Amino acid sequence: MNSVRGLKMLWSAVAVLVVFALSGIVGFGQEGDGEAVNFMDAPESPIEVEGAWSAVIGDFNEDGHADIAVLCPFFYSPEHTYMEEGGTAAVGILLGNGDGTFKSLPYFPVGDSSYDPVWIAAGDFSNDGHLDLAVTNPRGFSFVSFPSDVYLLLGDGNGGFSSAPGSPVKTGNGASGMAAADFDKDGNLDLAVACEMKDYISIFYGDGAEGFSYEQRIRLTFNTGPLAIVAADFNEDSYLDLATSNIGVNGDSVFVVVTDVEILGQGTGGPFLKVHEYEVGEWPESLALGDFNEDGHLDIAVANSSALEVEEWVFKYIVSLLLGDGTGEFADPIHVEIDGDKPDWIITEDFDNDGYLDLLTANMVSNDVSFLRGDGHGGFQLAPSSPLQMIFGEFGVRWVGAEDFNEDGWSDFAVLGAGSDTITMKLNKLGLED
Repeated sequence: MNSVRGLKMLWSAVAVLVVFALSGIVGFGQEGDGEAVNFMDAPESPIEVEGAWSAVIGDFNEDGHADIAVLCPFFYSPEHTYMEEGGTAAVGILLGNGDGTFKSLPYFPVGDSSYDPVWIAAGDFSNDGHLDLAVTNPRGFSFVSFPSDVYLLLGDGNGGFSSAPGSPVKTGNGASGMAAADFDKDGNLDLAVACEMKDYISIFYGDGAEGFSYEQRIRLTFNTGPLAIVAADFNEDSYLDLATSNIGVNGDSVFVVVTDVEILGQGTGGPFLKVHEYEVGEWPESLALGDFNEDGHLDIAVANSSALEVEEWVFKYIVSLLLGDGTGEFADPIHVEIDGDKPDWIITEDFDNDGYLDLLTANMVSNDVSFLRGDGHGGFQLAPSSPLQMIFGEFGVRWVGAEDFNEDGWSDFAVLGAGSDTITMKLNKLGLED
């Protein structure tokens, strides 16, 4: 393991212990006003999955109902040995019925030696009208260079998946987060991959025929450690830009990389030139995009999974907000306390249908989900119903995703229990009361 990452993970663990020790006397934020937004388990939830770690939502069998693809890193590995030779991960497909219930398909192998992948993304990479899946496998963290892989699984439109010809493709060591988008505007879906151990972003330009034509690399600052990545038009020039969360030795930050000149088409590869860095909280793990202050410009919410020392020996977990101005620049971060421990994932959605975006964080250590209600001005308060408790065993909540699973017009959410190997669909009770 990289020594810097190892030290930061150790410090994170120490901070967690301190937080638990102080939890009887230290608050984690104030409850907001307004009607409580509560959720209930959907019928037949929780659903067992094998070695659940992350997931992605999409309509994989094209029946108009939301489905979930669950990444199962250890499915075909009889012994949980890191980088097991020939170990093969799998993707479990849950097909939605439109009422909050799901039926399971057989597991589909990710590909040879895909043991221990970390991230999954969906998109139509083959241009056949069916959603495909991409999976990153970091292949270990070490000073020795182990090239990482990106695996591509082609969807058949019926919920089934198979390895694409030429899969996997190699990328920089420590491949983690991904963002799927058409960066060069040629009509083919591309893939941006954050490479934590190489301090760069790899962009694989899609050929629209089951693969990628070439790779472009965007070098960031030395020892950056990019982890999560998102794509959006931050400077509003009609070309997509990138933002990464970074956990390197230079400090925890968010980098925003924007396009300076017009992309001319396939073969030009960008260019992505301007890099802006913003300090956020400790160990930024996940990013979410939305217009939180309703000024017409995209903002960024950051889940920081290591506790921040707000005063001597007082540690709290926070979400950092970066409010954009439409030029690719962002204001200094606003920190919002949450009421859970170690938020590993963050999403945004209007759960109470008041017209303002809210935030949910999946909190690994405290086994719960924090619900932050937005006010439409860039402010957030913990809802009276927060935190939403989950019983998931010792490892707790790892991933959360939002969708209207029962199609009643109100946003619900799904949450993965990384230790209990389950996924639970939580239905919005405000919608059920209408």
